[in-house]
Amino acid sequence: MCLAVPGKVIDLDSSEPLMKTGRVAFGSVVKVVNFAYLPEAVPGDYVLVHVGFAMNVINQSAAENTVRSIMALTSDTPSAKEANPNIVCASPFWSEI
Repeated sequence: MCLAVPGKVIDLDSSEPLMKTGRVAFGSVVKVVNFAYLPEAVPGDYVLVHVGFAMNVINQSAAENTVRSIMALTSDTPSAKEANPNIVCASPFWSEI
């Protein structure tokens, strides 16, 4: 199974068109992401990132819903533990989105 994670585009570097990169915020964590597959993205957009590549532009509501779903799967609540006993702890990863 593959997982694409939503993040917010902070800035882009287009100095090399085939290697367009940008910084994407995943809550308080910022990573450099390759935008070769998504040249239309602009700072402020929300994007889905998979293995270091921005794959799709999504709206803010979709990004927030995805983050909520991921957080529910990783929370320490009994219902989450029952759904997946391998969950160890909650993550504040996206607390700032």
